[in-house]
Amino acid sequence: IEKSLAELKEAHKNQDIEAIDKISEELNKIFQEASQTMYNQGQQGQAGQDPQPGDPKTTDKKDEEVTDVDFEEIKDDK
Repeated sequence: IEKSLAELKEAHKNQDIEAIDKISEELNKIFQEASQTMYNQGQQGQAGQDPQPGDPKTTDKKDEEVTDVDFEEIKDDK
């Protein structure tokens, strides 16, 4: 990635449009491959972990049905 960025900077400095397009395309491919590798590593790392409390994937459905209501206490003075 760093090599491609250096080449891209040089092409920009020289105003070489063809080289800019070519290097930009190569850089996009490299970035996509790196992103996919990082995503796959993250998925593998999470596969062995226990769910964390408060994790949206482990939240009980009954908790989603809680409703806040106002109430008034009535005292009987008899």
